[in-house]
This record gives sequence, structure tokens and C-alpha cells, in this order.
Amino acid sequence: METNIEIERRWLVKKIDREILDVNEKKHIRQGYFDTSPTISLRVRITDGKKAELTKKTGSGEQRLEENQKIDLEVAQFLMDERIVDFIEKTRYIRDGWEIDFFHGPLHGLVKAEFENPYPTLQLPPWIHDATEVTNSITDRLLAKLARDLLDSEVDREITEILPKRIGRIVITGGPCSGKSAVLEILRLEIGVAVHCVPETAT
Repeated sequence: METNIEIERRWLVKKIDREILDVNEKKHIRQGYFDTSPTISLRVRITDGKKAELTKKTGSGEQRLEENQKIDLEVAQFLMDERIVDFIEKTRYIRDGWEIDFFHGPLHGLVKAEFENPYPTLQLPPWIHDATEVTNSITDRLLAKLARDLLDSEVDREITEILPKRIGRIVITGGPCSGKSAVLEILRLEIGVAVHCVPETAT
């Protein structure tokens, strides 16, 4: 198993010169996420239908602990079919150290740019004209959950209109049997894809 510290910054891209990327390396990625605690991301990834890996990420923001394990392609497909419900599919282009993801399916229209091991003066390249940094607010795991919500809902808006620029957080607290879970369920049902509820037991 390979273990390392991943240092990465992420942007949601509004305007990009797509034709510049078409001459660069690209790969098709399908990945699914297990239901884990908010601070742990456990995913299965299949790349170009030829190779697969299991990845665990711990932490949040720019720096996370990453553990990777190559797995058999048939095992990965079994996990995708039988054990996972949150998925994303994307085409990834690689240029000058940047990884640019164009999402498919429910997230069609969404473009994300990533740069690993960024230097202090990192700036967006000239072929990305407009982007918002989301390093501390949006991950692929969150996008996979959003994709599932979109599949279960009748939404007639573009994904870029639904996804907020920053993810706000509201904490609902109270004693046992005070109605916290009931309020979360009401929010989930009434607001739908605009809210992702994460129940957590305080210690």
C-alpha cells in the first residue's frame, strides 16, 4: 500500500479554453464512495476501464493523508455494482501540472481544476479565464453525493446554478430526543439537493 501526504488546491472553473486541452493527455475516470464519517473518504476508482485502485483520504482542506492500494478490476467493478451508491464520472485532462476534470451524467457542465503540491505563488494558467477556489469546501466525495441527489430529483437547472460557491454549514444541537433528527429530515425533504445532512454524535 502506498501512503503519502496529498497537498492539493481545487477550483470550480467557469470559463476555459477547451480546445487547448484536446491535444493533451486525457483519461476517463469512474469512481464511487463508501459511506464513511465526514473526515474519511474511501473510494474505488476505475481508470479507462483498465485499472483500478482503492483510496482512503483522511482530513480536509489543502492537506490530507492519502493511502492507495491497487486492486483487481473485477473486484472494483463488484464493489461499484453491489456496495456503492455515490458515483461520479469524468474526463480528466492533464496539462502543465494541472488536472482538469469535465464531469458527466448528473454533473454535466461542471469543470474542476486541481493542482498538487502547489507553490506559494501559484496562479491560474492563462487558458483558465474564470474560476473560484473551493479547496476548503468542495471535494469529489461531496460531488458524488450531489450527483445521487440529482438523480433522485427533478431538477431543471444547470449544475453550476445549483452548486454554491462556498458550502455553508449549520450545526443543530440539543439534548437527547430534542428533535434534531426530525429537523434534519424536514430540511432534507423540503430543500432537497441544496442541503446535505450529516448527523453526528457529539462527544
